Amino acid sequence: MNKKDLERRRQKIKSAVSPENRGNGYWREQRGVKRHGDKWKHFLVKAAVFQFLSDQGHEILTEVEIHEGYKVDVLDAETALIYEIETGLNKRTRRSKLKRYLDPETDFGRAIEDIVFIDPEDLPDDINELKEEIEAYLTF
Repeated sequence: MNKKDLERRRQKIKSAVSPENRGNGYWREQRGVKRHGDKWKHFLVKAAVFQFLSDQGHEILTEVEIHEGYKVDVLDAETALIYEIETGLNKRTRRSKLKRYLDPETDFGRAIEDIVFIDPEDLPDDINELKEEIEAYLTF
């Protein structure tokens, strides 16, 4: 993907999220990982995803409000991917999130390429091993 196409993708993602999350300045200022009542391991996985993608130069937000008050765990403007950290993900919850976040009737749904689901229970408890496993999983 050339630079012009990448910038178009970034702008499409940024304009599709809730108004308070839209501006370029907001994306530059929000460099930390937001916590939204997460269990500790959920938060660590989200932080590892955030850190790895940020280190790759991606523009990332966490706990991004999209339409109808729904929030996504991690949003990557570079790849137009959502990373959902979901403990004990079942088919029903997966279908519900796919339908909610990829809804072609919404600007957000049309802007997103896909959702990557990560179950913290499938990852090691040791923080260093967890970090290594997340990095290996996210290396495309």
